[in-house]
Amino acid sequence: MSSNFVTGLQLLVTGMLVVFVVLVLLMYIMKIMSAIVNRAKSHANQDDKQPLQGVQVVSTASTSEEELAAVVAVMAKVLPKKGTPAHLSIVEVKN
Repeated sequence: MSSNFVTGLQLLVTGMLVVFVVLVLLMYIMKIMSAIVNRAKSHANQDDKQPLQGVQVVSTASTSEEELAAVVAVMAKVLPKKGTPAHLSIVEVKN
């Protein structure tokens, strides 16, 4: 009986150590991947900050100022204010 108990304890400790080592390795792998991604993002952001030369922005949308004002008003009504709990409200549009 004691032989089985000792074998069980050895298996328990071995399993816990293996899980601990794997979790520590996973933690360091995630830190390394995060550093690589953040470095790539910072390089991409630096490239984006340079102004484009000779590019003209043309809007093909035929949205009037009244329609834009209506969309902004609806979004202000629907989206929660900063620091308040989120809730949805019904917005009725009348023609």
